[in-house]
Amino acid sequence: EARDRAESVLEETAAAGVSIPGPEAPEDGGPARRLRLAVGEVRNDLARQELALEEIREVDLPEGVPEDLGAIEEERERRRAERGKLSDELQELRRRILESRPSESPGALEDELEAREAERDEVARRVQEYRRAWGLLVDSWEAFRAEDETRLIRAVSDELRAVSGGTFGPLVAEDGLESVKLRAFDRVVPLSYRPLSFGQHLTVLLAIRLGIADFLAQARIRVPLLLDEPFAHLDDENASAVWDRLLSVAETRQVLVTTQESRLLERIGVDPDIRLEGRGEPVTPSR
Repeated sequence: EARDRAESVLEETAAAGVSIPGPEAPEDGGPARRLRLAVGEVRNDLARQELALEEIREVDLPEGVPEDLGAIEEERERRRAERGKLSDELQELRRRILESRPSESPGALEDELEAREAERDEVARRVQEYRRAWGLLVDSWEAFRAEDETRLIRAVSDELRAVSGGTFGPLVAEDGLESVKLRAFDRVVPLSYRPLSFGQHLTVLLAIRLGIADFLAQARIRVPLLLDEPFAHLDDENASAVWDRLLSVAETRQVLVTTQESRLLERIGVDPDIRLEGRGEPVTPSR
């Protein structure tokens, strides 16, 4: 724009018949010389502006900003205003933090922030560990469902029939363990079937434990069995069936039975290895 104005002045001067001396003309200090100097400054300024524009064109401009000096200046001012606004918001947040906890310095708050970030990183690490562990559990469960679930259900079903003398069993599991039910009294009922007596429920639970033990034994893991009150709420016939089954199991693994049903043991012909008489010392039979 300055160059255009200068050229316009030159044209008006030439139209008025005023000649502009060249650089070789003597320095007379007149208006012509001043006009020539002004034109030179305008040309120098124009060259600087063109050089700046070339440098700007070499920079990756934000998307949507044209390669125009005016547009670039406008975008820069907008970014400055945005940065100033964010800076003001940051200062306001710092002021609120200091007002809410005036006894702590910004340095202490920054230290606390770093500590909280470290805690967050530790929680994230533990989450990753739990995810890996959960993945292993899911894989193990899927492998169990594919290879061993049917075998476990069959082992428990066999124990149900043996312990109950054929009253219960087998298990019915159309969709796997989640859908398992009990066959009892010519019906298929849930394991928590209410008409079952307390003793019958305990018999079912005992069969499940024995079936799991048999399942593990096939994997060469023969775990000892500790059974507390396996004869509770059973009549003599059912208690005798349970005892016979425990004797059979005891041939392949250790079985420890604790009970207060001394009279029942006498009726079914069981002589305990250890008797606890009142609060005194245990009495071990000579046999």
